[in-house]
Amino acid sequence: MSLDEARRRIAEANATRATELDLVGLKLTELPAELRELVWLEELNLWMNQLSALPDWLGNLSQLQHLDVRRNQLAKLPNMLGNLSQLKSLHVNHNTLTRLPDWMDNLSQLQRLDVSFNLLTSLPETLSNLSQLQRLDMSINELTSLPDWLGNLSHLQHLDVSINKLTSLPETLGNLSQLQSLVVISNQLTSLPDTLGNLSQLQSLVVISNQLTSLPDTLRHCTELNKIYISSNPLNIPDEMIPNGRKEFDDETGQRTLTFLQQLWQGQRTINEAKVILVGQGDVGKTSLVKRLRDDTFDPHEPKTSGIAIQPWPIALNKEQIQLNLWDFGGQEIMHATHQFFLTKRSLYLLVLDSRQDERANRLEYWLKIIESVAADAPMIIVGNQSDQHPLDLDERGLRLKYPQIKAIIATSCVTGAGIAALREQIEREIGAMKHVHDLVPLKWWDVKRDIEGWQQDYITHERWNELCARHGIDDEFVQAVALRLFNDLGTVLSYHDDPRLADTNVLNPEWVTNGVYTILNHKPLLERKHGILSMADLPPILSVHGRRYPAHRCHFITEMMEKFELCFRLDTRDTLLIPDLLPKEAPDTGTWDDALHFRYGYPILPTSIISRFIVRSQASIEGELRWRSGVVLRSGEGNRALVVADVEAAQIDVRIDGPQTSRRRFLSAIRYTFEQIHNSLSGLKNEIREFVPLPNHPQRLVDYAELLGLEAMNEDRYVDGVLRQRFDLRQLLDGYESAKERRARQMGGDYADKPSEHLQDLADVKRDFLNVLELQRAQSGELHVPPHIVTQIEQLTNEIGYIEGIIRQRGK
Repeated sequence: MSLDEARRRIAEANATRATELDLVGLKLTELPAELRELVWLEELNLWMNQLSALPDWLGNLSQLQHLDVRRNQLAKLPNMLGNLSQLKSLHVNHNTLTRLPDWMDNLSQLQRLDVSFNLLTSLPETLSNLSQLQRLDMSINELTSLPDWLGNLSHLQHLDVSINKLTSLPETLGNLSQLQSLVVISNQLTSLPDTLGNLSQLQSLVVISNQLTSLPDTLRHCTELNKIYISSNPLNIPDEMIPNGRKEFDDETGQRTLTFLQQLWQGQRTINEAKVILVGQGDVGKTSLVKRLRDDTFDPHEPKTSGIAIQPWPIALNKEQIQLNLWDFGGQEIMHATHQFFLTKRSLYLLVLDSRQDERANRLEYWLKIIESVAADAPMIIVGNQSDQHPLDLDERGLRLKYPQIKAIIATSCVTGAGIAALREQIEREIGAMKHVHDLVPLKWWDVKRDIEGWQQDYITHERWNELCARHGIDDEFVQAVALRLFNDLGTVLSYHDDPRLADTNVLNPEWVTNGVYTILNHKPLLERKHGILSMADLPPILSVHGRRYPAHRCHFITEMMEKFELCFRLDTRDTLLIPDLLPKEAPDTGTWDDALHFRYGYPILPTSIISRFIVRSQASIEGELRWRSGVVLRSGEGNRALVVADVEAAQIDVRIDGPQTSRRRFLSAIRYTFEQIHNSLSGLKNEIREFVPLPNHPQRLVDYAELLGLEAMNEDRYVDGVLRQRFDLRQLLDGYESAKERRARQMGGDYADKPSEHLQDLADVKRDFLNVLELQRAQSGELHVPPHIVTQIEQLTNEIGYIEGIIRQRGK
């Protein structure tokens, strides 16, 4: 049939004397002889067939200008093709060619040659005579080197040698005066030739996925260059300037990277700075450890750190001066939630323990999970202090297996100085291994940093920041934002310009925020008399203990910072805040919940911030004043009540829902959605959080909800409990918590192409329920105080629902 179709098309072309013939995708194993008669053909498309050879007579089609034989099974090209002297375009990609024939130099008019997706290991020198060649694609072959004569192709505009085995590029590429695009993705280049700076017409350079450690500054001479793509190379450049993923090939990405490089070529320096963060419980000796490390001194009467103390510590590393910024956090439990303001990547963490206490008293797992949740890849050193009084006793092997980011476990004594030298050496080792310390940044950035470090202000407006950057020649807003993010990670400033409530202020002195927040949280009347209710009118008097550092028109920044991190929320008056961490510890009488629907979250450790953040996010549904430090009672619009209680010691949160049976599941679904959003922000914890439900008539026997869902996915209809020696109807058990529609929606994933329309509609309905919850939260927040996470999630859910329903409508058509 395919051969008949080919002959029909050839006959038709013969009858009309067509200059173009398309025999694509006919699965031909040979070409019909009738084709040889079409000597006037100018374009012949033979791709996606099963040709293992081309006939010699193809070379008699002397008027041919375009020949496309890609996606066949050709191992060689016949010599007679060398007679096609008018050929301008030749596509032989996606075949099995191991070499190109010498006669190719006969194709003197050739402008485009595509030999990609073959098995070429070398190129014949005769290609150097293709003086009209403009586009050459040799990607995805086995080339280990490129010949010097490549520089003779004086009209070449586009060259692609991606996915070969190249370790270098020839210097002669600098002779390609017309070259506009050079693509060398996924090779093994360790450097680029300086001569690339001669490419006066070069517009785009793509060297993604090589082994480049630097780029030649001669590229600054490429005046037409407007895009450069350099991701997935071990370059000493801040990661934000070379993004991976979907944005890797965006025009905007290539332009911004080039803007940064151009600034770098005007003058550069190594960052040579890092943030070292000390965390741990109170009274473990963090401040004494800082003094031993910096000054080799010890004060037996060292006072407790209130808030955060920041100390510079210059060290010499490989003959270079490195500035370490030591952040010593106070260990008071009420302050732990504020640590998230300052815990950043590009940091080395020292987790300081009291060797006299066991792991539980030191809350070892708690601190490891907290660090992991905000900076999953950051290196950590565990320091067992007070080792002069008791030896450090830890399961070191087990900890290292569980937390690979632990680089060392060192016992120290600030009293005797034991272990301090070893700790200094380990810190230097880890700092030397941190990529960002050796990254290059433009001198302009450092001029900005020097300016702000010399100022006496505690804060500046974001507009002032932009003006400062522009004064130093940093005009691109994205580059300004990257510089700001870097200085935030180094501890020079605090910035949350992506949050509309905080966008106007960049804090030059992080202690200004710390002292402000800690002063509020430690204000006794707030805890003892007002039970966490803060009037905005009381804020200036509370902060006045610091003199004029907190003028009335800036006090709001402190509370808005607390709102951002869900440490408080506004009550109905809008001028009053509630701080859940200052609520009474004692739970009020909430009634009986014996017949309630019960759902439990189990955690490896339970940060108190989870229940506080839940209370903040659920503010619109709180029943009256039924809220306390570890729990809350919520009421739904359908008459249901929910009791949500955290047990930090047991590391669990229990949810109980009573009221109308028909709407309990919906209320649970909304509550679970809120918890899921909080859990998703804790990257180090979210995969270890488990869900449990009780078995019918056995309220104390809770089983893993994920196991029940797994059994359903395996088409099981019974859950067998060996302890109780009973079988339970699986569908009935699961239906008590989620409808089948909700369960399908939760487990559907993001690939909708092969899902039935009715299941997609289920998914859209479930997402719309979540959207309604968020819309209610937004309405309750008021337009001026909508948390950014709600705005983001509403936008995301709206787009997802629109996309899913668009698929359904398209199928309906």
